[in-house]
Amino acid sequence: MHRMAVAFTFTALAFAAGAEAQAAGKASGYFRMDKLRTTFTHACAFRVLDPASPSGTTHVVLSSVPLDCDAADRTFDPVQAVKAAAEAKKPALVSLSFPAGGAVTRIENGSWESADPVDTFSFGGQGTITMQANTDTSTKGRYALEKPEAFFDKTFQFDLSWDAPVLSGSMSGTPVKGDGGEIGAGYRKYLAAVAKGDLDSVRANATGERAESVPDVKGREAERVVKLMQAFELKTVTVIGGVQRGDDAVLLVQGLDFDKMAMHGRVVMRRDAGAWKVVKVSLQPRL
Repeated sequence: MHRMAVAFTFTALAFAAGAEAQAAGKASGYFRMDKLRTTFTHACAFRVLDPASPSGTTHVVLSSVPLDCDAADRTFDPVQAVKAAAEAKKPALVSLSFPAGGAVTRIENGSWESADPVDTFSFGGQGTITMQANTDTSTKGRYALEKPEAFFDKTFQFDLSWDAPVLSGSMSGTPVKGDGGEIGAGYRKYLAAVAKGDLDSVRANATGERAESVPDVKGREAERVVKLMQAFELKTVTVIGGVQRGDDAVLLVQGLDFDKMAMHGRVVMRRDAGAWKVVKVSLQPRL
């Protein structure tokens, strides 16, 4: 019986290792910012709920170090989760996003970051994208900028390739209905605090790094912080979808920001001490 248990354990470990290998993808190529050239060998791809795309949005992360794609896929913010898990290895990373399924002729949202030395850069719209696969289950492509482009007194250039299974765990869960129930109420309570300019209440209705990022300031400094915060938040909101798993959820929302611009996006929520609080807000113009 002991031998059977040992054999079962090794079989389970082998299965888990195989599953992790299947979840991870391959990458090649480089991103150069001035004299700093970073290369990539590993990739993850995640499909996430997105109000801008009925089939969701695919996010590809290219890395200079191995990534645990499967663990990140069990969260509602897999891109941030996979980056955070690799942080101790001081990786170079590139993130790209595009609509899941169909033709892709342009990459609008790209970012590059280096941990050693520390540097970051956002890009998109340059170069040529060639997609060999863009389905619900796989993505394979190349995104290249053949000639260097100027960025102030520096130049940048890239040639990025990837081949990865698309993981969609962050799209699964119990659908959020109507106005979002208790989850939606938690988000609206947070927005009310932002609109009022009550930083203590904003902090109390957020959790994790978002709560920690709200400074404890008063007077004119607080007014400046509130004005900056309002530039990235909604003033009016309608919950249009989302999913929940246990104490975590993601809301799809739309509304007007404080400049009366139509926006939509994703809000990651977490139940903390019995109350639903904001973890992360990602908004973009609603065209």
